[in-house]
Amino acid sequence: LINLHHHKLLRKGRIPNPRRFIYFDQAFHGRTVFALNVTQVAHDPIVTKDFHGFIPGNIQVPFPAIDTSLPESENRARTQRSLEIVEDFLQRYQGEVVGIIVEPLQGAGGHRVALPEFFRGLSELAHQYDVYLGFDEVQTAGGQTGTFFACDQFDLPYPPQAVATAKKLGNGVVYMLYPMEDRGVLDSTWGGTLADMVRFVQEMKIVREERLIEQVPEKAAVLVEGLNTLAQRYPDLIYNVRGLGLYQGFSVRQPEHRQRLLDIALQEEDLLLLGAGTDTIRLRPSLSVTIEDIHLFLQKLDRVLKRVRSE
Repeated sequence: LINLHHHKLLRKGRIPNPRRFIYFDQAFHGRTVFALNVTQVAHDPIVTKDFHGFIPGNIQVPFPAIDTSLPESENRARTQRSLEIVEDFLQRYQGEVVGIIVEPLQGAGGHRVALPEFFRGLSELAHQYDVYLGFDEVQTAGGQTGTFFACDQFDLPYPPQAVATAKKLGNGVVYMLYPMEDRGVLDSTWGGTLADMVRFVQEMKIVREERLIEQVPEKAAVLVEGLNTLAQRYPDLIYNVRGLGLYQGFSVRQPEHRQRLLDIALQEEDLLLLGAGTDTIRLRPSLSVTIEDIHLFLQKLDRVLKRVRSE
């Protein structure tokens, strides 16, 4: 994106400096130097300790994470406020903002989800102010959200300039709307190998043959219904079920209960749950998970919650 930004300004006869990215609170974009400068996980500051400031000038904006236990009007108001802040910075730093970087679903930051209209709003603003919109889909690409790229679900008015993927595609891949000229971009020793790419192609053949992505909506409906039932059964323990497709999660009322829930799940039910943020548990089943697997998971989680309540 910086490469394209430079060319765009040079064509206009402008010197491309300074340069800034707009990113969102609780974002996690990786551990390389550039990524660490658009990463800010408040509950785990060691992630970016001593690395912020190497690339100065980036702008953090509140991510409008929804809370499904609150009225829809509150979630929409939070969404609108975030978009207003983005536009204010775009106006204030015209010509300096390279692009807007966002995750369709914040994972490490606390399994935080925004309304589709938020991403449509970012698309509109990026187009209006002639900056690039980039989606970090290292976590969400691959089909578990219901589409190969999660951003395909948002009905964006304008396509993003870049969609970044990684492990699930066998190596790091950035899909670009417009190609960029070679300006000495270095290859990466983490870039995967020919064997990785062959393996990915064979895996995708199976995904297509078994229509695993097409099955996600049905499986996700079972999972979401089951989680909401448990949230109603244990309202003193969990709430705010949210997610995309099979990537669901929920909040724990008392953060101190989360670790106990994780421990009991692992030790007594052979169930591996992932923590996120300070009070959230996120679920990351494989694309090949079955409805029977989901029912078994919900039964195990029910027993874990019952045990936590009894203590």
